[in-house]
Amino acid sequence: NIANDGKTLILRSDDAAGRNELAVMYQTEDGWSDPEYVGNYRFQLFRDHRGDYVYPDTVDYYTSDDGRVIAIQQTKQFSIDYGRLTSDAYVFIKNAEGKWIQHQVNQNGAEVMRNMLLCGDGTKLLWSPLQINPTGVPHYSEMK
Repeated sequence: NIANDGKTLILRSDDAAGRNELAVMYQTEDGWSDPEYVGNYRFQLFRDHRGDYVYPDTVDYYTSDDGRVIAIQQTKQFSIDYGRLTSDAYVFIKNAEGKWIQHQVNQNGAEVMRNMLLCGDGTKLLWSPLQINPTGVPHYSEMK
């Protein structure tokens, strides 16, 4: 995923050390920077029908215009036959010192439906819980 500034690349790093973590790379005059790991977030592994570990392609990335706020939606339960069953949502905010701070958006028991929306300035995240929402109004989180 590329942030709207066109110079920030957000990806799952799958390096030789097997880190498989959320990372950011920045465009420089010489190409792209080395990966900067975002917090200590590791993508969840699942086992396929043979018992092998797999990373399902069900991670959705959302970024603020400047790339300093990243929201991800990661599969929590996965079925080889049916794909994504439930998801968790996380937000990472880069503070003034350049450190990424991780926040979990949904609490235990409130699984996230697909398609969140992060506003361009990164201050609000709209999302809907998987459970029936009697008001029909999506939840939102203030990003501070």
